[in-house]
Amino acid sequence: MKKLISLTIALMCLLTVMTGFAHADGGSWYCSTCGTYRNTDFCPDCGARRPAGQSGAWMTLTMSGVGTSLRPFNDESRRHQSYFGPNSNYPGAGAYKPYKVTSATALFREGDFVLVDMSYQTVGRRCVYFKASSLTSASVDQVTLSGTAAVTTSSVQPKFGPGYEYDSVEKKNQKNGKTTTEAVTVGKGTRVNVFFEMNGWVFAEFGSSLGTIRAWLPANTVQ
Repeated sequence: MKKLISLTIALMCLLTVMTGFAHADGGSWYCSTCGTYRNTDFCPDCGARRPAGQSGAWMTLTMSGVGTSLRPFNDESRRHQSYFGPNSNYPGAGAYKPYKVTSATALFREGDFVLVDMSYQTVGRRCVYFKASSLTSASVDQVTLSGTAAVTTSSVQPKFGPGYEYDSVEKKNQKNGKTTTEAVTVGKGTRVNVFFEMNGWVFAEFGSSLGTIRAWLPANTVQ
């Protein structure tokens, strides 16, 4: 049985060995004077000191992951449902046909769900949770994500992954038999629970017009 690993500073070295996560620095903070994101104890431009309690507020990680794919169906019209979190109580994050997935990497597993970074023919690149049973391989180690309370410093549209190449999170609306989409926006001052940072983006859980979701926000918009 795989070990349950907590994403804490004390276990960071073990987590690096087991999953390909790596700790890159001691935490980042937002300089409100310059309006920029910093990693040092003092802002190199204005000299402002890192706010108290912000040192090492959350971890900066890299992830290698394990290659995987969605299990094929005999009926090509069938889809695997994904979610914005590690159980089916989170909102759905789209349903996907296996043959339209052009690449997929399992990043980590939480219980019976796996966070998968995939490229899909019609929507591009997304990180979403699938049931482990939906995957041809879910051989990644279990983790328990420990969050850090934070707030957004500006209004921002979350992404499906840590970069602008990922699809933006949107909400579909049905009216008079027509489907429309609208951007999901996280307002300034929204409370978020940050799990970790990667490539200048934080993976966080927060309330939205879709409900409570996990998605990615630019690290310089959260403190």
